[in-house]
Amino acid sequence: MEAYRRIAGEEGRGQAVRQAAHRLERSVAVQNMVGLYRAEIAGANEGTVSAEEARQILSRIARNGDPSVSVRALETLARLDEKVAEAAVVDRSPEELLAEIAAISPIVAYSLAIHAGEDTKTIPMSSELKAGLDREEEERAIAWIRRNPQRAIQWARCETKEAI
Repeated sequence: MEAYRRIAGEEGRGQAVRQAAHRLERSVAVQNMVGLYRAEIAGANEGTVSAEEARQILSRIARNGDPSVSVRALETLARLDEKVAEAAVVDRSPEELLAEIAAISPIVAYSLAIHAGEDTKTIPMSSELKAGLDREEEERAIAWIRRNPQRAIQWARCETKEAI
């Protein structure tokens, strides 16, 4: 109410109030705040602004002269980028994941494939390395059988894993 009296004066000049409201609406500070608000809710409410529009608004705000507003705009832009990246994650098949892991470390991919029951033939590695890993797996299996003979017998007699 005090702001209204300052703008319009005590007698309440309507034209002065409308002009001041228009100037205030078009001010950089108000536009920045509206832009921050729109960018913050982008994706949370249908019909607001797209992620690309939010990026444009935030980029314009980040170039503003006020450092605190620029920092807040950049923080919001980073959160928006995180949300977009999370939405872009696509589920991949185990084979695709193993291939990606194998490109980094074939041994880790091989070990994961064995424990997940996946085919290890698709993992690229030398035949010597593969033979060594197969021997290690056999040794682990033999050690388990020696520690659990009754369970190994039960396992050998069952036609499916679900029966045990």
